[in-house]
Amino acid sequence: MIQTIQNTIDAVPMQEFNKALRTIGTYAWIGTGVLFVSYMYFVGSITFSIVKQQGTQSDIKTLISSMSKQELAYLNTQKELTENYAATIGMVPATMVSFATPKRAFAWNVGN
Repeated sequence: MIQTIQNTIDAVPMQEFNKALRTIGTYAWIGTGVLFVSYMYFVGSITFSIVKQQGTQSDIKTLISSMSKQELAYLNTQKELTENYAATIGMVPATMVSFATPKRAFAWNVGN
């Protein structure tokens, strides 16, 4: 078997063998370059995604804090609204209070 391989190698001219080795080496380097660029792309993409997510989380915390402050200000202002205050700014009590109630509309809703 080794002799058969040796005969096959000897049958191929050395120039063609070197050309084949150079071609294989070239494709190996190109493949390595493509894999390296792909790796860098995915690592960069993941990194930027994480940074963006952390920024979004920080923005959400800021908005929630701002909402809490606004709600507190609203509740404090609501406590100050009394009938006496309304009378001082010219409002008068309503003579009759009415409320509206929704009625069912005619529709072909089978799920109701």
